[in-house]
Amino acid sequence: MDPLTRLLNRRAFQSYMEQLLLKNPLKSSALVMFDLDNLKNMNDTYGHKWGDFYIKEAVQRLNNITQRNKMLLGRRSGDEFVLLLYGFTSKQEIEDCMNEFFSYIKGNTIKLPDGKDYSIGISAGLAWIDSWPTDYEDLLNKADEALYISKFNNKGNWTEL
Repeated sequence: MDPLTRLLNRRAFQSYMEQLLLKNPLKSSALVMFDLDNLKNMNDTYGHKWGDFYIKEAVQRLNNITQRNKMLLGRRSGDEFVLLLYGFTSKQEIEDCMNEFFSYIKGNTIKLPDGKDYSIGISAGLAWIDSWPTDYEDLLNKADEALYISKFNNKGNWTEL
């Protein structure tokens, strides 16, 4: 367990994900990589205490992306998170979920120490899970590739591969 966010760490996430997908019918599923935008700026401007606050606020929002029985969230590293979306009836339902989340995140701000309202910036890459079992690292790399496209071409949004 990650001590700051209380989320599964990278190893625990992979283990739980593999168990979930073996026990549940695949239906429509996806692996999503998230990266917080502007964390370095937050740390440099307001200090690491506020950087940690920024991370925790982002996690609070990520925890509400969909119903708990359709998601598994973990922290990969500093400001990178991984999310399994599973048990959906269609890819469109997952796309709608992602679009609603990004609309929500852009419309909800946090209050910074100087009184400014600030939107949490998140970029994401989504990889569809077409069959299971599959190689977890390949799937993760595909989601990471989609994330890279978002970070450099469409920051603050999500891309699917």
